[in-house]
Amino acid sequence: MSKLLVVEDEQITRNSLCKLLQRHGYTVSSAASLKAANDLGSLTDYALIISDLRLPGEPGSELLQHQPPLPVLIMTSYASLKSAVELMRQGAIDYISKPFEQADMLAAVTRALNHRRALEPKITQLKLIGRSRPAELLRSEIAALAHATKPILVTGESGTGKSLAARLVHKLSGAEQLLRFNCAADRSEQLLMLLEHCNASSSLILDHIGQLKPALQEQLLSSLDDNEIRLIALSDRPIDQLDQLSQPLLFRLGARRLIIPSLRERTEDIGDIALFLLRTLSGREQLDISTDAIRALEHYPWPGNIRELRNLLEQILASTPELEQLAFGDLPEHLQALAAELQTAPLGPQSVPLTLSLEEYFCQFVTVNQATMSETELAKALGISRKSLWERRQKLNIKRPSADPLDA
Repeated sequence: MSKLLVVEDEQITRNSLCKLLQRHGYTVSSAASLKAANDLGSLTDYALIISDLRLPGEPGSELLQHQPPLPVLIMTSYASLKSAVELMRQGAIDYISKPFEQADMLAAVTRALNHRRALEPKITQLKLIGRSRPAELLRSEIAALAHATKPILVTGESGTGKSLAARLVHKLSGAEQLLRFNCAADRSEQLLMLLEHCNASSSLILDHIGQLKPALQEQLLSSLDDNEIRLIALSDRPIDQLDQLSQPLLFRLGARRLIIPSLRERTEDIGDIALFLLRTLSGREQLDISTDAIRALEHYPWPGNIRELRNLLEQILASTPELEQLAFGDLPEHLQALAAELQTAPLGPQSVPLTLSLEEYFCQFVTVNQATMSETELAKALGISRKSLWERRQKLNIKRPSADPLDA
C-alpha cells in the first residue's frame, strides 16, 4: 500500500488523520512542521504528502518548490478561488478545505494517488518513441496543434498515450502552467476555479471529457465563448460516441482533433518502445531484448496498449531483478503460447513462420488472403485500421486489382 506523510501542527487533527489513513491500509508517517518532516528522511520516498498550508516555520506551500517535484495535497482553512488555483499552479496535486469529512479526505487521497499514477509516464521524458508511419504522422500533428487557439480533442484507446500527447502539445506551445481536471470526479467547484483563472499562459487538460456533468458542460461552453483557453480534452472514446456531451460543446471540442493510434496499428514500434521502457524502468542502459522475444511481443494484440506493455515489463523486472536480456522464455505463458500458435498457424495455402520480419509477415498474409477477404476483413485480421492497411500497401507496393469486388 502507498506510503503517505501527514504534515500538520494541530496534534488532534494530525493523529486522527493518521488513524483514518492507517485504517484504510496506508502506511503513514507524520510531522508537525516541514523541518520535522525533513528530519524523517527523504521526502521523495512518499507516494503522497498531505500538508497543512499554515505551519509553524515554513508554510506547507514550500513543499511545492522542492526539486524534484513532490506529490502534495494541501489542506487549508483559508480556501479561496485565488489561493487554491495558485497552489495548483505551483504544483499541488489537489487541495481540501478544513474542516473536512473523512469520506472527502479519503476521496481526495485516492484522486491524488490516481493523478500521480496518471502522470508517472514522466518515464517517457516527453518524447514519442517509434519510427513507424503512424508515429511520424502523430509527431507532425502534435507539432501542428501546439499553437492552436481552438480546443483540442485527443481520442484513442486506453493506454495509447493520450496524456503524453497532451503534455507534448503543452510543452511545444510554450505555455507556463499545466492544469488538469478529471471530469469523472465530482469536483464542480474545482473546474469552475480553473476556468475562471485560466489564461493564455496556461494549458488545461480535461481527462475523461465524456463524463463531464451537464451543468459543467454549460459552464465550459460559456468559458470557451468568452475566453481564449488552451484546452486539451481527452477521451477513450471517439467523438461519434461522446453522446453524453451537448452538440454545441462537441462542435467546439471537435474543431481540432488528435487521434492516437493503438499499439496494434504501430506494431513496428513495439520493439523500440519495449526496449525504451525496459531500460528506463530498470535504470540499466545495457539491458536488451532478444529477437524472438520482440517477435512474440509484436504478435500479441495489446488490448491495453502501451500501458499494458509497461505493466508487463514491470512485472518481469520485479520477478527477475538481475535480468540482463529479456528472452522469449521470460515472457508470460500466454504470450509464448500465442507466438507458438502463430508460428505454425496457416494463413491460407501456406504457413508464415514466426522468424519472418513484420513487413514480410504483412506481405505474405495480404497476398495469400486478399483473394478471399475484403479490405475490412484483412484489416481486422491484422489488428489494424483500413487506413493503416492502405498506407502499408502503398509503402510495400502491394496492389490489389481495382475491379476486385472484395475491395469494398
